[in-house]
Amino acid sequence: MATRTAPPNSLSLLFQPDPHAPNPLYPFILATVLLCSICTTITVAARLITKRLVSSLGVEDYFLIAGYVSNIAYDYLFLAGGLSGLGNDFWNIGATGFPILAKYSWALQILYCPTIWLAKTALLFQLIYIFTPMKSGPVYWACHCLIWGNLAFYTGVVLYLIFECHPVQEVWNPFYAEGGHCVNRNVGLIVTGAVNVFSDLLNLLIPLWAIWHLQMAPKRKAGVMAIFAIGTIAFVSSICRLVYSVRLTTGTNISRAIAQTGMWTLAEIASIILCTCFPMMPRLKRLTREYYSRYKMSSGSPSTRTPKSSTVADRGYQTSSDTRGASTRQLRNSYEHTREFEVTGTSGSIEQVESTGIHVPESVELTTRDCMERKAQVTSEV
Repeated sequence: MATRTAPPNSLSLLFQPDPHAPNPLYPFILATVLLCSICTTITVAARLITKRLVSSLGVEDYFLIAGYVSNIAYDYLFLAGGLSGLGNDFWNIGATGFPILAKYSWALQILYCPTIWLAKTALLFQLIYIFTPMKSGPVYWACHCLIWGNLAFYTGVVLYLIFECHPVQEVWNPFYAEGGHCVNRNVGLIVTGAVNVFSDLLNLLIPLWAIWHLQMAPKRKAGVMAIFAIGTIAFVSSICRLVYSVRLTTGTNISRAIAQTGMWTLAEIASIILCTCFPMMPRLKRLTREYYSRYKMSSGSPSTRTPKSSTVADRGYQTSSDTRGASTRQLRNSYEHTREFEVTGTSGSIEQVESTGIHVPESVELTTRDCMERKAQVTSEV
């Protein structure tokens, strides 16, 4: 295959790079990658552990796992690009460094499509699981339209990126071969960003619309909306990504614009993953309190024992060492059965515990009833 040489006054003569010039954006790239990867790792692990404790994993969890793995790959591919000079001023890169950065940019654009689709799909299946238990209604069909519409769109974008140049080496070397050509890459970049902004807006509005039509107290409704409002960060990030994509097509400092676009991409993907995980956090908080209470009760610490003077002697009950031992065992057994009622979402009572065949003495009943009345005030997560 015949190769072309760069004409006079082209890239080979334009650059006079400074090999000692530091990359001014690399500290920001490193901080963004570390922050996004750490936050997503913690929240995904917390969600999966909590889900396994209370039920089995659902389809949204498997999409979340796949999206998380793809997101980590995107994070550290972007970090590798920063180490190679991505984000440095264009005139400090040099003609030899430009093809390397062009390869990183091309790979990041391709990897972005499956990553963002997996993250959005996990979020949409989460909305289906929460708001459409009967698998019908406008929310159900809106989520499915977005899932499969996004799949068709991002698949088309991947094919567009792979075949945008012929031969493909023209992507990072404009003078690779005689007769080589590329489509207008700027149009594809802007259209992709605009459609992505619209998709993120719908991902934000669907749960807010569904929560608004729920029958619940305004204060609780506002709290649930706040959980899903993290999607606002994804929407804002996609707008900023579109802005820097436009700068990428019109500016001259291409390397810097690519790095800025990539950092907003990291924020967009991470916020969608967080939005998928956050609805499980109230359940994790409640489980942590329950297991801590059980640990304190089983360890027999002084703070969890019932003082004789306050709960037995002052109420006129006779006690002995054997009676106290039996009462403690009865209390533990009644607590175990009470917890089963709480997990199913119903408030327990002494009568429900006694219906299982366990007799609760009056001294234990007084302490257990207070415990269950406090726990009955805890509401389950949406």
